[in-house]
Amino acid sequence: MGLSVLVRIPLARSYLIAPVLDAGAEGVVFPCIQNRAEAERAVALCRYPPKGVRGLSVHRHLAYKSTDLSAENIRADDQVVVALMIENKLGLDACADIARVPGVDFLLEGAADLSAALDVSWETRHPSVLEAIASIDAIAGASKIAFCAIPRAKEDYVTWRTKGLSLFVLGTDRGVIRKGMKGHLSEFISSEHQ
Repeated sequence: MGLSVLVRIPLARSYLIAPVLDAGAEGVVFPCIQNRAEAERAVALCRYPPKGVRGLSVHRHLAYKSTDLSAENIRADDQVVVALMIENKLGLDACADIARVPGVDFLLEGAADLSAALDVSWETRHPSVLEAIASIDAIAGASKIAFCAIPRAKEDYVTWRTKGLSLFVLGTDRGVIRKGMKGHLSEFISSEHQ
């Protein structure tokens, strides 16, 4: 089982991208990407010149040494993951253009926000939301990039696995921490007091 450390950072907070990559995050998830220009900006923020605008410095991926910076930065560019979330109608409409941006590694569905955009708030398994997610998956496949699903139920996970998908968000830090803390507290407090 492979687990990757990806940090979710909106484009509006782009000043956070270099520090999290410098600290060792394997990539960035950019929420609510709505057009090709935003996708291109996201990729540029994660790449060193000449491919992007990430600031040059001696960081973790260089083992804090300044030897052969050029080769090491090229290696870092090749390893960083750029994931773009499609979460509204503008993103859906521009999805094919977004997926064709060089340097985009995968598209990620944002069913909760999609449900709101499609006037079925919090109905993440509503037919219109599932149709939008299937469209994002198809566009990613046609563009030769990966698609990442966020299964809301075990049967969704099984369905995606049956279709050959292997890239999933199966939890967030806050969800895992909450679940772990709830289990931990249950050792001390009876369920009637939780």
